[in-house]
Amino acid sequence: MVEKNKPARRRLPADQSRMLILEATERLLQTQGHDALTVRRVAAEAGMKTPLVHYHFETTEDLLIAFYRYIGEKHRLNIEAALASDRPIHALWDVNTARDAGRLMAEMIGLGHRNEAVRTELATHVEKFRAMQAQAFETALRPHAAAGCTPDAAIFIFTAVTTALIMDRSVGIKAGHEDSIAFVKACIDRLEP
Repeated sequence: MVEKNKPARRRLPADQSRMLILEATERLLQTQGHDALTVRRVAAEAGMKTPLVHYHFETTEDLLIAFYRYIGEKHRLNIEAALASDRPIHALWDVNTARDAGRLMAEMIGLGHRNEAVRTELATHVEKFRAMQAQAFETALRPHAAAGCTPDAAIFIFTAVTTALIMDRSVGIKAGHEDSIAFVKACIDRLEP
Protein backbone atom coordinates (compact mmCIF):
# COMPACT_ATOMS: atom_id res chain seq x y z
CA MET A 1 0.00 0.00 0.00
CA VAL A 2 1.38 3.44 -0.98
CA GLU A 3 1.19 6.28 1.51
CA LYS A 4 -0.68 9.19 -0.07
CA ASN A 5 0.91 12.00 1.96
CA LYS A 6 4.51 10.84 1.66
CA PRO A 7 6.51 13.25 -0.55
CA ALA A 8 8.05 11.80 -3.67
CA ARG A 9 11.78 11.19 -3.38
CA ARG A 10 13.75 13.53 -5.58
CA ARG A 11 16.47 12.04 -7.80
CA LEU A 12 19.67 14.01 -8.02
CA PRO A 13 21.84 14.15 -11.11
CA ALA A 14 24.72 11.66 -10.91
CA ASP A 15 27.42 14.34 -10.60
CA GLN A 16 25.54 16.00 -7.74
CA SER A 17 25.14 12.66 -5.93
CA ARG A 18 28.85 11.94 -6.36
CA MET A 19 29.71 15.38 -4.98
CA LEU A 20 27.49 14.83 -1.93
CA ILE A 21 29.28 11.54 -1.30
CA LEU A 22 32.73 13.12 -1.59
CA GLU A 23 31.75 16.01 0.68
CA ALA A 24 30.34 13.55 3.22
CA THR A 25 33.60 11.59 3.09
CA GLU A 26 35.53 14.77 3.81
CA ARG A 27 33.29 15.66 6.77
CA LEU A 28 33.64 12.17 8.25
CA LEU A 29 37.42 12.22 7.94
CA GLN A 30 37.56 15.69 9.51
CA THR A 31 35.29 14.85 12.44
CA GLN A 32 35.66 11.12 13.11
CA GLY A 33 38.87 10.00 11.42
CA HIS A 34 39.70 7.26 8.95
CA ASP A 35 38.76 4.43 11.32
CA ALA A 36 35.15 5.62 11.17
CA LEU A 37 35.10 5.74 7.38
CA THR A 38 32.70 3.11 6.08
CA VAL A 39 30.40 3.20 3.08
CA ARG A 40 27.42 2.96 5.42
CA ARG A 41 28.57 6.00 7.43
CA VAL A 42 29.36 7.96 4.27
CA ALA A 43 25.87 7.21 2.96
CA ALA A 44 24.26 8.30 6.22
CA GLU A 45 26.36 11.49 6.28
CA ALA A 46 25.35 12.22 2.66
CA GLY A 47 21.67 11.56 3.45
CA MET A 48 21.34 8.62 1.08
CA LYS A 49 21.12 4.86 1.12
CA THR A 50 24.24 2.68 1.02
CA PRO A 51 23.46 1.10 -2.39
CA LEU A 52 23.59 4.56 -3.99
CA VAL A 53 27.15 5.04 -2.74
CA HIS A 54 28.02 1.62 -4.19
CA TYR A 55 26.34 2.61 -7.46
CA HIS A 56 28.76 5.55 -7.82
CA PHE A 57 31.79 3.88 -6.23
CA GLU A 58 31.87 0.12 -6.64
CA THR A 59 34.41 -0.40 -3.86
CA THR A 60 35.58 1.58 -0.86
CA GLU A 61 38.94 1.87 -2.62
CA ASP A 62 37.20 3.50 -5.62
CA LEU A 63 35.59 5.98 -3.24
CA LEU A 64 38.90 6.78 -1.56
CA ILE A 65 40.73 7.31 -4.84
CA ALA A 66 37.94 9.58 -6.09
CA PHE A 67 38.11 11.42 -2.77
CA TYR A 68 41.88 11.95 -3.07
CA ARG A 69 41.37 13.33 -6.57
CA TYR A 70 38.58 15.61 -5.32
CA ILE A 71 40.79 16.95 -2.51
CA GLY A 72 43.72 17.15 -4.91
CA GLU A 73 41.74 19.36 -7.26
CA LYS A 74 40.82 21.69 -4.40
CA HIS A 75 44.48 21.79 -3.34
CA ARG A 76 45.63 22.45 -6.91
CA LEU A 77 43.34 25.47 -7.15
CA ASN A 78 44.68 26.81 -3.84
CA ILE A 79 48.28 26.33 -4.98
CA GLU A 80 47.62 28.00 -8.34
CA ALA A 81 46.05 30.98 -6.56
CA ALA A 82 49.06 31.19 -4.23
CA LEU A 83 51.50 31.01 -7.14
CA ALA A 84 49.62 33.80 -8.92
CA SER A 85 49.85 36.11 -5.89
CA ASP A 86 52.38 38.92 -5.43
CA ARG A 87 54.18 36.93 -2.74
CA PRO A 88 53.80 33.28 -3.75
CA ILE A 89 56.01 31.73 -1.07
CA HIS A 90 54.14 33.57 1.67
CA ALA A 91 50.86 32.46 0.12
CA LEU A 92 52.10 28.85 -0.17
CA TRP A 93 52.99 28.91 3.52
CA ASP A 94 49.42 29.95 4.30
CA VAL A 95 47.96 27.23 2.06
CA ASN A 96 50.21 24.52 3.47
CA THR A 97 49.70 25.42 7.14
CA ALA A 98 45.95 26.08 7.07
CA ARG A 99 44.47 24.80 10.33
CA ASP A 100 41.46 23.16 8.70
CA ALA A 101 43.74 21.04 6.53
CA GLY A 102 45.60 19.51 9.49
CA ARG A 103 43.21 16.80 10.56
CA LEU A 104 42.29 15.94 7.00
CA MET A 105 45.95 15.58 5.98
CA ALA A 106 46.67 13.35 8.96
CA GLU A 107 43.69 11.14 8.14
CA MET A 108 44.61 10.95 4.46
CA ILE A 109 48.13 9.86 5.35
CA GLY A 110 46.64 7.27 7.71
CA LEU A 111 44.51 5.91 4.87
CA GLY A 112 47.57 5.86 2.63
CA HIS A 113 49.43 3.68 5.14
CA ARG A 114 46.61 1.13 5.05
CA ASN A 115 45.90 0.87 1.31
CA GLU A 116 48.42 0.57 -1.53
CA ALA A 117 46.21 2.15 -4.22
CA VAL A 118 45.46 5.09 -1.93
CA ARG A 119 49.17 5.37 -1.06
CA THR A 120 50.00 5.53 -4.78
CA GLU A 121 47.37 8.23 -5.31
CA LEU A 122 48.74 10.22 -2.36
CA ALA A 123 52.32 9.96 -3.65
CA THR A 124 51.23 11.12 -7.11
CA HIS A 125 49.40 14.07 -5.58
CA VAL A 126 52.34 15.13 -3.39
CA GLU A 127 54.93 14.80 -6.17
CA LYS A 128 52.84 16.85 -8.59
CA PHE A 129 52.18 19.66 -6.13
CA ARG A 130 55.76 19.83 -4.89
CA ALA A 131 56.85 20.35 -8.49
CA MET A 132 54.32 23.17 -8.90
CA GLN A 133 55.51 24.86 -5.71
CA ALA A 134 59.19 24.45 -6.59
CA GLN A 135 58.62 27.00 -9.37
CA ALA A 136 58.05 29.73 -6.78
CA PHE A 137 61.24 28.76 -4.97
CA GLU A 138 63.21 28.72 -8.21
CA THR A 139 62.35 32.38 -8.74
CA ALA A 140 62.95 33.34 -5.11
CA LEU A 141 66.25 31.45 -4.84
CA ARG A 142 67.77 32.80 -8.04
CA PRO A 143 69.39 35.82 -6.31
CA HIS A 144 70.72 33.48 -3.59
CA ALA A 145 72.19 30.83 -5.90
CA ALA A 146 75.49 30.80 -4.04
CA ALA A 147 73.72 29.44 -0.94
CA GLY A 148 73.53 26.04 -2.69
CA CYS A 149 69.86 25.37 -1.99
CA THR A 150 67.97 24.03 -4.99
CA PRO A 151 64.24 24.64 -5.52
CA ASP A 152 63.57 20.92 -4.99
CA ALA A 153 65.46 20.96 -1.69
CA ALA A 154 63.70 24.15 -0.60
CA ILE A 155 60.22 22.80 -1.30
CA PHE A 156 61.06 19.52 0.43
CA ILE A 157 62.22 21.37 3.56
CA PHE A 158 59.23 23.71 3.35
CA THR A 159 56.84 20.77 2.99
CA ALA A 160 58.53 18.84 5.79
CA VAL A 161 58.07 21.77 8.17
CA THR A 162 54.44 22.39 7.19
CA THR A 163 53.62 18.68 7.40
CA ALA A 164 55.24 18.38 10.82
CA LEU A 165 53.23 21.37 12.04
CA ILE A 166 50.00 19.89 10.68
CA MET A 167 50.69 16.43 12.10
CA ASP A 168 51.64 17.85 15.51
CA ARG A 169 48.52 20.01 15.63
CA SER A 170 46.33 17.04 14.80
CA VAL A 171 47.36 15.39 18.08
CA GLY A 172 47.72 18.54 20.19
CA ILE A 173 51.52 18.97 20.15
CA LYS A 174 52.64 22.60 20.29
CA ALA A 175 56.23 22.44 21.58
CA GLY A 176 58.61 24.37 19.37
CA HIS A 177 55.92 25.60 16.98
CA GLU A 178 56.08 29.31 17.73
CA ASP A 179 59.86 29.51 17.38
CA SER A 180 59.89 27.33 14.27
CA ILE A 181 57.14 29.33 12.60
CA ALA A 182 58.95 32.59 13.40
CA PHE A 183 62.19 31.19 11.96
CA VAL A 184 60.56 29.96 8.75
CA LYS A 185 58.68 33.22 8.28
CA ALA A 186 61.94 35.18 8.72
CA CYS A 187 63.56 32.98 6.04
CA ILE A 188 60.59 33.49 3.72
CA ASP A 189 60.78 37.26 4.30
CA ARG A 190 64.44 37.20 3.23
CA LEU A 191 63.58 35.30 0.05
CA GLU A 192 60.46 37.28 -0.71
CA PRO A 193 60.49 40.73 0.97
